[in-house]
Amino acid sequence: MVLWAVMSTILVLLTVSTHPSDSVYTLQYQGGTFLVDRSQYQQLADAFLHGRT
Repeated sequence: MVLWAVMSTILVLLTVSTHPSDSVYTLQYQGGTFLVDRSQYQQLADAFLHGRT
């Protein structure tokens, strides 16, 4: 049980530490700027849960 708790904590900390705190960032592509939303799948799941596509 202790090993499971330690491994879970490590996994969560690694996941949180490798993702920036903001969910939207700009992506430069061939001189143009595109807005990329990192939480797009969470927003899609939320829309499905509320009956929207």
